[in-house]
Amino acid sequence: MTSSWRPAALAALLPGLLIALALAGAAVLASRYTPAWLGAPAMALIAGIALRLMMGGAPAIAMPGLSAAYGPILKAAVVLLGLRLGGEELAALGWSGAGLAIAAVAVGFAATLALARVMGVDRDMARVMAAGISICGASAALAAGAALKARQEAVTTTLAAITLIGGIAMVLIPVIAHKLGMAPVSAGIWAGASLHELAHATGAAAALDEEASAPGVGAKLVRVAMLAPVLMLLAPGGANGKQGLARLVPPWFVTGFVIAALIAWQAPLPDGLTSASAQLAALLFCAALAGLGLAIDPRGILRAGWRPIVLCALASLVLLSATFAGAWFLI
Repeated sequence: MTSSWRPAALAALLPGLLIALALAGAAVLASRYTPAWLGAPAMALIAGIALRLMMGGAPAIAMPGLSAAYGPILKAAVVLLGLRLGGEELAALGWSGAGLAIAAVAVGFAATLALARVMGVDRDMARVMAAGISICGASAALAAGAALKARQEAVTTTLAAITLIGGIAMVLIPVIAHKLGMAPVSAGIWAGASLHELAHATGAAAALDEEASAPGVGAKLVRVAMLAPVLMLLAPGGANGKQGLARLVPPWFVTGFVIAALIAWQAPLPDGLTSASAQLAALLFCAALAGLGLAIDPRGILRAGWRPIVLCALASLVLLSATFAGAWFLI
C-alpha cells in the first residue's frame, strides 16, 4: 500500500475535497435557476474563483484536496460519463447523423489547432481547447488537461472561453434554424454536432422541437464517445513518457470510460441508476472545476489576453458552419 492511501494522507485531503464538493453542490442547485448557457460547470468555476478572491488565495490546508478534486475525482467523473452512452438517443440519430458527429470532432480539432498556430496560441491551450470545442466542452477540456498534464491556466482560460462562446451559440442555433425553415431532425443533429456542452446541445434541441431532442442528444453523445480515442492520442507516450508498445496503453480513466460505455451499450442499466450516475458525474466534474477555480490565480487568465476568446470563437464558427452544411445537405 502506497503512502498516498494511509489514513493521515487521506485526512489531509478532506478540507479541500469538502470545500470543492460544497461549491459543486451549490453550483448544481443554483444552475436550476440560471439560463441554460450558464450551467453548473460554469457556476462551479465562478464560485471557486470568487471564493479565492474573497479569501485572498486558497488556504494551504485545502491544497491537497483541491489537487485531488482536479486529479482522481475528475478522472472518476470521466469514467462515469461513459455510462451516459445509452442506445435510445443513438438509435434516433441514424448512420448519417453519427457520421456527421464523428466528422465534427475531426473538423473541430483540426480547425482549432490550425488557427492556434496562426494566432500564436501556445500548444497546451490549443490542444485543451481543441478537445473542449470538438468533443464535450468543460468535461473534455478538463480530461484533456489531465491527460496532457497541461498548465492550470490553460485549462481555466479554455473553460471561460467555451462557456462564453458556447452560450452564445446555444442561443443562436434555434433562431437560425427556425428562420431558415430547417427540418427539426436536421436542426437537432446540427445542435448536437456543433455545440460544446451536453447541456448546450440539450437546451438548443429542446428549444427547437420535440422531434429534435433525441437526435440532437444522440449526435452529442457520439462526440462524447470520441473522448477516449482522442485522450489516447493526446497522452504524451502514456503518463510517464513510455515508448514503443507501452505507449498504446491508455490512462486508467480512459479504459474505465470505454468499459462503462460498453456496459451502457450492451447491458443498459436501470433508468434510476443511469440517472444517479449522471448526477454523480456532474457533481464530480463541478467539484473538479470548483477546485481548479479556487487553486488557480485569476491573473493567469487575464495574462492570456484576447487570443483564447478569439480562437474559441473562430474555431466554433468553423465547426458550426461545417456541421450546418452537413445537416442541411446530408440529413
